[in-house]
Amino acid sequence: MQIGILPGPIKHKNIESRGVRHYPFNVVLPVNQHLANRSEGIDLFDLREELFIMTPREIGSVYYDKVISILQNAGFSPRIRKKTYELQTVIPLVAANMGVAILPEMLNYFRREDVAFVPINHCTETLNSIIAWNNEDLSPLIQLFMKIAQEI
Repeated sequence: MQIGILPGPIKHKNIESRGVRHYPFNVVLPVNQHLANRSEGIDLFDLREELFIMTPREIGSVYYDKVISILQNAGFSPRIRKKTYELQTVIPLVAANMGVAILPEMLNYFRREDVAFVPINHCTETLNSIIAWNNEDLSPLIQLFMKIAQEI
């Protein structure tokens, strides 16, 4: 890897990183689910009987560990019904009434009419987006990319 934008933190001997943005989490529910209209937010304990859709830990440990931690802090472990390999694929599965999901706010971009993105009450966890680069290869192109990203 030379440079990339990814969830962090990352720990590797020749990789350095800098935080870019912090995204709060939302609950994603089918619009016909009885909790979907709570625009004021949802208490996660109300989801303890629901089935969850997530990505497997092996393709994104930062996201997976954060979601598990959020739910355990709410007082329960999720019952995972389906695992999918891309976060944006979770949303159509929620729309198909296969379960609910906890997703970072950055995925609100994929909003659909048949799902609701509901804020989580009393949750301070965020998914941190970082720029990571190989500190053994600081080419001018990498330096330019970092400069532009910092200005955005």
